[in-house]
Amino acid sequence: MGAGACAGDPAPAVCPNDAFDACPSSAPTFSGDAAPIIGAHCAKCHVPGGKAEKFPFETYEQIGPFAGDMKLQLETCQMPQAPEPPLTPTQRQAMFGWIACGALND
Repeated sequence: MGAGACAGDPAPAVCPNDAFDACPSSAPTFSGDAAPIIGAHCAKCHVPGGKAEKFPFETYEQIGPFAGDMKLQLETCQMPQAPEPPLTPTQRQAMFGWIACGALND
């Protein structure tokens, strides 16, 4: 597990207003879009032994029920926390799209 900040650090000073609620025509998938982003940006803390181990993000069954919470965290730029890099605009759109389409497991 890499070093980095987890729950408790402040949000970045500027947060993009790019969230949306409509499912895009080219719907992002869990396995192709959301899971790689979650694995790269969330799993450092959301694993057994991590700072957010109460909420492990290793399988869809662990992640799917938290899609609404994830959307709020992304909308307010609470996650991922510094010094971890923020999601790119493309990654943010993929996550918002996956959530807007029902956060389905494909």
